Amino acid sequence: MKFLRLIFLLLIVFGAIWAGGLVWFATSVANQSNDMQDHTDAIVVLTGGSDRLREAIRLLDQNYAGRMFVSGAGEGVTIADIFNISQYPREHFDDLSRRIEIGYEAKTTKENAVEVFQWVRDKSYRTIRLVTSNYHMERSYIELKNLLPEVKIIKHAVAPEQVLVDKWWKSKGTRELIIDEYNKLIGTVLQIELSYRRGSGTS
Repeated sequence: MKFLRLIFLLLIVFGAIWAGGLVWFATSVANQSNDMQDHTDAIVVLTGGSDRLREAIRLLDQNYAGRMFVSGAGEGVTIADIFNISQYPREHFDDLSRRIEIGYEAKTTKENAVEVFQWVRDKSYRTIRLVTSNYHMERSYIELKNLLPEVKIIKHAVAPEQVLVDKWWKSKGTRELIIDEYNKLIGTVLQIELSYRRGSGTS
């Protein structure tokens, strides 16, 4: 009986910690702001919505970086397709298209990080601006920073109109998205920490 009570108490404690972390995560997503002062060697955008692509191209057009990399594009997607999806003004295509590169291998956030890592390493870049959705930013940043600890990564979050982060608990779709992303973030942190501890133990 005492054992069952202990299990019950532990479930309550862990549940409270999880719920508190969820509120913190949702609040941090809603309150993100972007640094518009610093320029970087490159802009990196993770596919997943036209708004991400449009914002990344806008930043490139305004010379916040000299190059742009699109990670996780579908097979056969061209730079012209990227422009069409983003709905960015077509008159900028000729100039900007020469400054855009595309990666096709990534299908997950972890694979995005590996693909970006390889591109940044090949280019010997020291600073990048990471463009992705606000709810996706923290996990993407952690995955990238784990592989590129020496590179300065500036977060640039995009707020999708359909994701109602200010009142996330009232919208079923947003609530499920925030909870799912929060759980994935926990998994990513634990996986990286476990990998680090294993590495430290064998060194």
